[in-house]
Amino acid sequence: MHTFRLALAGLRYRGARSVVVGLIAAVAVAAAVIGPACARAAEQSILLDQLRAAPSWLTGFSVESIGTAGDQSPAVVAGGSGNSPSSDALARIPVGYLTRHAARTMQSQHFYAAPIGGVTTSVALPAVSGDRTTGRLVYRQGYCRHLTLASGHCPTAAGEVLASSRSPYRLGQRIPVTASGVSSADAGTPGKTTVRVVGRYRVPGGSADYWFDHGYFDAAVYLDQQEEVRRVDAFFGAEATVRSIGVGQFQNVADFRLLVERVRLDDVPTLKARLAAGSSRIEAAGLRTSTPLTGVLSDVEHERGQVVTAALLVAVQLVLLCWFVLFGVVRAAIDERVPELALAKLRGLPSRGVTGFGLAEIGMLVLAATPVGVAVGLAGTELYSRVGLAAGAHAELRWPVLVAAAGAFAGAFAAAALAARRTVATPVIELLRRVPPRSGRLRAGIAEGALVAFAVAACYELLTGAGGGSGCSPAGWSRWWRGSSPAGWYRSRCGAG
Repeated sequence: MHTFRLALAGLRYRGARSVVVGLIAAVAVAAAVIGPACARAAEQSILLDQLRAAPSWLTGFSVESIGTAGDQSPAVVAGGSGNSPSSDALARIPVGYLTRHAARTMQSQHFYAAPIGGVTTSVALPAVSGDRTTGRLVYRQGYCRHLTLASGHCPTAAGEVLASSRSPYRLGQRIPVTASGVSSADAGTPGKTTVRVVGRYRVPGGSADYWFDHGYFDAAVYLDQQEEVRRVDAFFGAEATVRSIGVGQFQNVADFRLLVERVRLDDVPTLKARLAAGSSRIEAAGLRTSTPLTGVLSDVEHERGQVVTAALLVAVQLVLLCWFVLFGVVRAAIDERVPELALAKLRGLPSRGVTGFGLAEIGMLVLAATPVGVAVGLAGTELYSRVGLAAGAHAELRWPVLVAAAGAFAGAFAAAALAARRTVATPVIELLRRVPPRSGRLRAGIAEGALVAFAVAACYELLTGAGGGSGCSPAGWSRWWRGSSPAGWYRSRCGAG
């Protein structure tokens, strides 16, 4: 307690020097904290940027059931055991059942929007202008809310369809259609039906998330074995309309759109595990899955690794700089206390007591500066995350930040102990012969203040990359890691040749 009171008195007596030492220690801790904190925020920014930039069909997943109605032969099941479902059973799975089963099996809760189900079958149409003509009958849940009608109304009964305004079909026209793509002899004769056009829709522009890249609007004229074939945009109708064709090949699908704003870095392993486990169960039942999200996440992982390595290397350089500055400042501060240390030895204080007396002030400053440095580092990271990173990226108080803060504290205290070691271990006679410097206090204070300012500027550089640097931006870190060494980084910022 006596040593503690003496240390407090010494801090008050040497107020200016104490402030400088405390600032340098706080900056060292802040620099250490900024490394993992900024790297984490940049990783989250990369993840969100990649997921937001990718179309919904790349970040979501689809479950499909493809089969031929009327074909009772067993379907080929990858990884299945026991009896395989027939192709007819896969073709006739109701859309509502498929969406519920897929959502439950793939554990889509929380991370995905409600599934959008649908069924499609390819059909042959009467020739247009002498050309063989093909198209598709499509049912997709909620399709009327996502199509703009040029004329007519949405289908209200089986057998009614919407036709594209780019197609030659008129309102009220009846179109006989025949199932195509039936390759199995066991299925029988391809089915036929007649549909009536009750509305014409405008082809949607762009690639809206709802359509999931299914290519419903792919009208074109192409050559097939030297024969000109015309393909028209899809006809949209009720599920009963699509299935009324009878014998035909049907593709039942349930599409799941990823809710990007709910995804955090800690959720990535869960997403991957659910996709892998769910896909295995789905495919064992004879269905198919499409999960391109795993490829997107692999690209994100690669870029995240570059960002983390670069950020930590730069942070280490800043921490070492702060420790070096702290070493010099503490050494000068201890030299000023030569008379006090000599008096303590003359009074018979043991070596351990002299060491504690010499380091008590510095230890208290470093200890008090640690939480301040953590707060400053997190605040700086949060500020830059809001200004320079993707929306949704924030500073996080996680165990790497606490470990970095503890390491910075230990390093700062070790630097202070090394700086004081020579003076504390000097014999009392040597200490009494020394004359502590007094005339250079102002110059020393100015020099130390300049060093603190330099360290703070270095932390600002780490966060923002001012002056043409990469800063904490994910792209900048990646460029730095791919094209520079630590020495090159230092030269580029300090102007050394």
